[in-house]
Amino acid sequence: MTAQALDTVFYQGERTYTTSSPLAGFARDNPNFPPFVVLCSGNWNGYSPSWLIRAEKLYLLSVDGFLECEGGTRNATLADIFPGCQDMRLADWYSGAMDIPRGEIIKRAFNYAPPVHEQTARLHIQNGLVTHIEMIDNREQVPQAPATPPDRIHFPMTAEGHGAYEDAWASWRRRKVLLQSIPMAAIESHRAAMALASANGWIED
Repeated sequence: MTAQALDTVFYQGERTYTTSSPLAGFARDNPNFPPFVVLCSGNWNGYSPSWLIRAEKLYLLSVDGFLECEGGTRNATLADIFPGCQDMRLADWYSGAMDIPRGEIIKRAFNYAPPVHEQTARLHIQNGLVTHIEMIDNREQVPQAPATPPDRIHFPMTAEGHGAYEDAWASWRRRKVLLQSIPMAAIESHRAAMALASANGWIED
């Protein structure tokens, strides 16, 4: 499974992203929704929406993607989805939540999941109108980094292994990575140790 592209959202003067997909339900339930061309496995929808939160309303600004046409493909426009629409469109079809990250990253992206930020602004929306905003403090849910790297991370007792361990220490201090304990038996060689540390962000590639 490939991590999927996230929708762009402009919120409080900042360009960020949302893990919600307000257009997905409309696309699923509307038989006239145009068939977008899928260009990569990172976006099976074929389209990438951009949203705007303004004056307590949710607007669809644009939908980036390609549609088939005679002789090849062309850029899609809002009018392809909402005939006659030349400007942004109030998302009056959408009722639900929109999660928007706020603050610094406290947990890196892992297993196709997006990174976790200090807070999440959860906008509750009814027919395109923002009814209220719930601020979720993710720092209460994500464990803080331990005082030292996990004792059970094993690097071979060689010059190379010692150097890798020192690199991991330095990188951990510098980037304050959230570490995970791993059974010693899971690491049997310097190569495995380095691959594991690199994959988890303990050292830089």
